[in-house]
Amino acid sequence: MSRSFTRVSTLDATDINESGATLHGSFEIGNSTILSVGFIWSQNENPNWGNSEYQELNFDNVLEQNFDLRIATTLKQDEDYYFRAFVKEEEKTIFGSVLKFRSLGSGAPIISDFFPKSVIYGDTVFILGKHFSNSPTTNIVQIGTVKSLIFSATDSLIKIIVPATKLDVQSELSVSILGNKSVAPELISLVPLEITEINNLLGKSNDTLTITGPFGAPIPPQFLAVKFNNVTANIIHRSKNKLKLLVPNGLENPIHISLIIGSQETSFDEFTYLKPNILSIQTVGTWLEEITITGENFQTGVNSSKVYMTKTYSPNVECEIVAQSESEIKFLIPENITRTPNPKVILTDA
Repeated sequence: MSRSFTRVSTLDATDINESGATLHGSFEIGNSTILSVGFIWSQNENPNWGNSEYQELNFDNVLEQNFDLRIATTLKQDEDYYFRAFVKEEEKTIFGSVLKFRSLGSGAPIISDFFPKSVIYGDTVFILGKHFSNSPTTNIVQIGTVKSLIFSATDSLIKIIVPATKLDVQSELSVSILGNKSVAPELISLVPLEITEINNLLGKSNDTLTITGPFGAPIPPQFLAVKFNNVTANIIHRSKNKLKLLVPNGLENPIHISLIIGSQETSFDEFTYLKPNILSIQTVGTWLEEITITGENFQTGVNSSKVYMTKTYSPNVECEIVAQSESEIKFLIPENITRTPNPKVILTDA
């Protein structure tokens, strides 16, 4: 006569040594369909899904009603562990009794492969192998010396996010459990940095430029810079594939743009700086009289340009700008410019 329910038994652990321990269990099958069998283990006297490591065995691979599992990682030396066998059915999980063994330690996990091999900041990397921990906090994954965020882990698959911080162009990928470390058979690489597009190849000071490329998740500002002839630009917005920045003041052509992200650098040499150029100026005037400068590539923002007049044996005197456009600036002759024959007018970007 067949049983109406499945009975599970937890059997004693064996082969306990410095490389791990082997757990044993058995079951008497009932009328329900069995999906998998496995073990759950913890340092807690009442191991459950919330406080334990666990591993499932596909029921198709269980040839007899006795089954076992070799735990090769996650065991601390000279610590007590509590474990239970279990059987998963379609509607419920049946556990065996709780048994205990004294651990003598365990070994390192094994990385068999990972993908993708080339990444950008913020990418998801899939690490394949065995003897990983089901608990993301027990696994420690590093790219080089930088710890990565783990958002999913099983005994054979770990998913991580490439950290948005300075990484080497090529690095070791490793998984550690309780100080036992495994290194992937290949190095993980950063996708080569490149500028694929600049929205405008001409620009004057304080114009907004958008640079496009495969930059990845926004990296901390101390690891990110855009330079025009070694003058650092102000980056006003950044995303995974775009950087918005302001063209610096006072540049000289030819322009060499350098983009630096972490340990990578690329360049762009097809940008032309539109330098402010005076075409004409009113040459006669007196104190507080309005003078007009005409030209091209002038700034239009508030305080974006400055006009000075030279004064004999004294510092230059800043003039009050009353109106400005890209082609015209109007300013007032300062009162304290007295006794200066033929003073010069100087126009600068702010």
